[in-house]
Amino acid sequence: KNHDVEEAAAAVRRTLEWRLAAGADAVREQVKRDCAGGYWDPRRLPDAGEVLRHFPERLFSGVDKEGNPVCVACSAFLVGVGHLMDQVTSDTFKRFRLARAEMMSLLLETLSAEQQRLVKILYVWDLTDLSTEHWSKLTSKPVVEYFGSFDEETRDCYPETCLKVMAVNAPWSLSGVWQTAGWLLPGNTLAKVVVLGEEYQEDLHAAVDISVLPKSLGGSEEKMGPGWAVELLATHSAEDEVPTREGREILEIAAGSTQAVALESEAGATVTWEFVSVGYSVTYTMEVIPDDGERRLVVPATRQSADTVCRGQHKLEATGAVTFQFDNTASYWNSKIVLYKLGIC
Repeated sequence: KNHDVEEAAAAVRRTLEWRLAAGADAVREQVKRDCAGGYWDPRRLPDAGEVLRHFPERLFSGVDKEGNPVCVACSAFLVGVGHLMDQVTSDTFKRFRLARAEMMSLLLETLSAEQQRLVKILYVWDLTDLSTEHWSKLTSKPVVEYFGSFDEETRDCYPETCLKVMAVNAPWSLSGVWQTAGWLLPGNTLAKVVVLGEEYQEDLHAAVDISVLPKSLGGSEEKMGPGWAVELLATHSAEDEVPTREGREILEIAAGSTQAVALESEAGATVTWEFVSVGYSVTYTMEVIPDDGERRLVVPATRQSADTVCRGQHKLEATGAVTFQFDNTASYWNSKIVLYKLGIC
């Protein structure tokens, strides 16, 4: 609030009052349950079935080359606004937008904590076939009231989450009208719009890997549906060394849980291990359980960095089982993928 302490305090009060009146904390807890395991899918949100049928959008398709979530939308979600207003009540749409706002807040909070930086969203809008007639309807009073009421109520309630808006395939006639789109791009977001025409590929692909983009934008992604899950947000850029299977087994560890793998061996044998956690760090332990004795912890709880291979070996003194346990209980949202290989020599 421009370093105005009194205004900032008033904004906090308004936020707390609004959250109490809107039941936002209860919605947040419901979103946590619906998206447990790190599956950020708008189809899991309240009223999603009704809203997304008429308001196609792609909430998150992956991350850009800096690790920021990418949100892709086509002009269909703008062209179809009138149909949405005819089929979905304003109250229903508000409920969906509240849940969506909480989902986005939780996602950015999680990614910011994991990446140790402030993560924001890169929006990509494909404005193919959007005409000045469509734009006139989008800025009409009924549309502004239908969409803008939620933005007005929540103006102080959510921090600005937009990194940049890349508007591609934008008709030349729309290049100077963004200031009229308050409900689409509230607040300081208008200053972050980059309007690109048909020659957008170089700029867009410099920021976003083609694996994250639909084919219509020069990418390799087939789908352009109303939303889907981002199961692993730690997408690598083309220049990164991406961990491969290389004969390793795949182990998925759900958020808030542990997973163990084990093998049996004879006394005198040497057990070897090799694993890599894709995109996220992971904590692991290794213990030996002799057939005729008490279990012994060989490797205490150790945190292994993301995308780095851990290798080791241990000679068994007695016949028994060797167990590796991977711990993901510290993660509330994100499941983790571990590629591992165990051997005996």
